[in-house]
Amino acid sequence: MEIGSGISILPYPTLEREVNSNTLSSISLSDKEIFRPISIIHRKGKIFNQNINKFIELISIKNKKE
Repeated sequence: MEIGSGISILPYPTLEREVNSNTLSSISLSDKEIFRPISIIHRKGKIFNQNINKFIELISIKNKKE
């Protein structure tokens, strides 16, 4: 993005750092609906621990609501 050839959606801490160093500028999209598909890739037969299972459940529930 620094070379002036596009747009990007960035995590806020990254955006804040780049805007403060004058390498990027920011445009607010707060009035826009943004959708980002999420996929999980894992090894076949992998057994997930409890934390990973809860994370998968959380994003699955969130996705069903939208």
